Amino acid sequence: DDNTLLYRRIAKNGSTLSIVLNFAPVVRYYNIPLKRDGMYAEVFNSDEEKYGGGGVTNKVPQMAFKQYGGYGINITVPPLGFTVIKGIEGNDEA
Repeated sequence: DDNTLLYRRIAKNGSTLSIVLNFAPVVRYYNIPLKRDGMYAEVFNSDEEKYGGGGVTNKVPQMAFKQYGGYGINITVPPLGFTVIKGIEGNDEA
């Protein structure tokens, strides 16, 4: 219903990227469920100003919080764009 899609890219070494796409022309606020605690950061955003976007980004890394028997972070997803989130500081999951 919200035109938002989350998928994960898992490398052979186990490191994971979470990619969240927004197919709607409005900003979306999205919760990414995670298996691990730790810090997570945005490593790419299609709406960055250097790419001609409006600058709807997640510039500050976030600490995962407990939820639903696991962990999660809340992010902002740009309109008609996507963002890529990765675990940082030794945390390979996103």
